[in-house]
Amino acid sequence: MIHQFYFVFTSDFVSGIQNKANSEGANTFASAVNQVLGVGGGGLMTIGQMTELLVLASMPFVAKSLSRKTLLLVGIAAYAVRMALFAFAPELPFVLLGVALHGLCFGCFIFVAFMVVDEYTTHDIRATAQNLFNLVIIGIGIIVGSLFATSVVARIATNGGTEPMDFQKLFSVPMYMAVACFIAMLVFYPAKRKAALPLAYRANITDVAALDELRRAMIRFKEELAAAIAEADSEVKHVFVWLERDRMLHWKRAVPRLEQEVTSAKTALFRKEMQTMGTGQRPSTIDEKKAVARAKVQAEDARERLERTRRWLVMLEREVSLYKSAMRPLSAFVDRDLPDAILRLRNMALALEAYLATPSVTLAEQLERSKARVASMRRAGELRSDDDERADERERAELESDERQLAAARDAAINNLRNGGTKEAGS
Repeated sequence: MIHQFYFVFTSDFVSGIQNKANSEGANTFASAVNQVLGVGGGGLMTIGQMTELLVLASMPFVAKSLSRKTLLLVGIAAYAVRMALFAFAPELPFVLLGVALHGLCFGCFIFVAFMVVDEYTTHDIRATAQNLFNLVIIGIGIIVGSLFATSVVARIATNGGTEPMDFQKLFSVPMYMAVACFIAMLVFYPAKRKAALPLAYRANITDVAALDELRRAMIRFKEELAAAIAEADSEVKHVFVWLERDRMLHWKRAVPRLEQEVTSAKTALFRKEMQTMGTGQRPSTIDEKKAVARAKVQAEDARERLERTRRWLVMLEREVSLYKSAMRPLSAFVDRDLPDAILRLRNMALALEAYLATPSVTLAEQLERSKARVASMRRAGELRSDDDERADERERAELESDERQLAAARDAAINNLRNGGTKEAGS
């Protein structure tokens, strides 16, 4: 959520700071920045991309000497410092320093967070955990963060849209949020990571209904989002068709017809002017002149409307192209990413159900102990009685029966997982 304040507002904010520095007269630093990075927030924000590359390139070496907690705290501190510079030091050098902190923000927090997820999960669920984390951070997090930044905080910073944007008030919100996150992580995040235990020893799973509920909620979200996109596309198409096929054709037909009416009115006026009355006087042509003037006004209005419709069509085509470009990532998210996440959640639920269906670990431990006991009996077989031998036979028979039950339960769980994944992929 804090990350979205940077991407939504920084470009316009930095552009305003740069324009202010340029308008102050001779400014050597601002002139140098203009020559190297150009004028505009987009060029200045490339500083953050360059520092991001430097931080990511150094991460393999830094991660060996610093703990994950330290790196995460550095990333959150960079967020807080950056927003503080934007809010309380709106000068070009400090603002550029805040933009340069993007490398630490992304590299030491988001990138390290992916590393933490990778380290805290076992190999059998690592890919699923990374995809789920990616969905939360880059998918749902971007949507929620953008809505919070633009709909809630921006309205407060503009006093409900009645005043210019108060960037100090705007960037203060994510600054305080970053400080709160820094304190929470400093207090509650463990200093050292405990070694990850095998899944069988650390999983305490009683129900997978929450995953199914999340999957159903994501399906509903996908359907509603797809319907909203389709409705928006339909509205755009309707307006385009109305302009091109209705208004354009209407005014193309109206212009020649009204020009013909002008010609007819002029002809009627000319005939009236050529007439003479019995007294030798010419009749009045006031009505005919009014008709000519009225026909000219209507024809000129039709030509103006036709030209305006042409301009609107050109503008609409450009805006539709920009709209489609902006909607392409969201459409890909709906068509590809969300179905993939839904399928992965289903497979995850099936895997957990298979884990719950597998016989308990205690039984496996008992089988191991039974094997060791039988082996000990065999080594001391010459000292055992007939009753002991029969007891050994019964132990071996029970052991083989338990092993067959364990294998059958595991095979059934694996088959259920495969059949469920195949049906989900087919649907």
